[in-house]
Parts: sequence; C-alpha cells; structure tokens
Amino acid sequence: MFSSIYPEFHQAYPEITFRIHEARIKRMEQLLERRQVSIALMGYTGKPNPLFEYNYLSKEYIVLALPASHPLAYLAGERSWETLPRIDLRLLEHEYFILMTHETLMRYMCDDAFQAAGFTPKCLFESTSTMTVVNMVRSQVGAAFFPQSYVEPDAPMVYFSLGDEFSWVLSAATYKGAYLNRAERDFLTLYQKHFAESRK
Repeated sequence: MFSSIYPEFHQAYPEITFRIHEARIKRMEQLLERRQVSIALMGYTGKPNPLFEYNYLSKEYIVLALPASHPLAYLAGERSWETLPRIDLRLLEHEYFILMTHETLMRYMCDDAFQAAGFTPKCLFESTSTMTVVNMVRSQVGAAFFPQSYVEPDAPMVYFSLGDEFSWVLSAATYKGAYLNRAERDFLTLYQKHFAESRK
C-alpha cells in the first residue's frame, strides 16, 4: 500500500520524510498511545480503543486456507478466493495447523475459534510471519489462518471463512484529539482512496 501511494504523496510534499515502524497490533497501539507515531495502519476486533480515532476502511475476513491436495478441498467449490464458503471448523479436528504465534491478535482469534469448535489444534509449528504461514499452505504442508488480503487466486490452495464474526476491521488510527497537519491529513485521504480502489 505505502509504495503505491508514496509517489503521489511525495510529488505533493517532497520535503516530508517518513519514519516507518512495523509492529504487531498491540505494539502499534502502544506506540500510538505514547505519541511515538502519528498514524497507525492496523486492524482491530471487538470494542475500539477509546483513546483513538479510527478512520474505518473495511472489514477483512480471516480465512482458513487448505492445500489444494487436501481431501476436504472439494468443499470449497469453484472460485473459493471470491466466495469464501463457510466451513465447520470441527471437520478439521484431526488436522495439523500452521499457526501465528501467541503475540499476535490473529492467534487470539484463532484460539477462540478452536475453543468454540471444542478442540485444541494439533500445531505443526508457529510463526511470527504471515508470509511464512501462507507459503507453508502453498507448499501443501497443512492448514492455516491468515488475512483475506493474502489470498491468491492462482495459488494451489482453497479458502474458507468461519462466518462474518471471524473478521477484523481495517483502519487508520490516530490519537483522539491529536493535531494532524495538512500532509498527514492528505496521507490519510490517499490511503483511504487507495484502499477503496483496491477493493473494487
């Protein structure tokens, strides 16, 4: 996203430089609360943090991906990257999962989903990298959860959802009441525009 909108932003504000922090959501919230960042591009679930103002972008599903070679892959039907058919997680009680680590919001969400399904998953391994998780499914190693934005139509995997509730809200958050200069406000506008166009 940033590399897509930066050229337009830089043309309008050539004197502005960025200090980019890449962090997990909980850490990003801490940075924003301490005013160490002006804008945090992140997702959230449940009740929003009352200290922040959220520029809502979109809801994003957390998808369940299976290798195309998996015996249950046929349940996805055609074009599962678009339709994201719902699946009963209990069908995968005996499968091996590649999971994000416990320091991530997604892992908390997944653990809640497993608990609701009534079983503890067999974890093949954990990773802090979403791309590592995606690549392991692509390599036909096991099942995994990751954000919808990582879905690839041509990858050798199929995709499911666990329903509308298994999602998060993507947003650009700022500290409530904090002053944003014109460049920062224009950056937010470009971000929202880019995001809206990418979802068409």
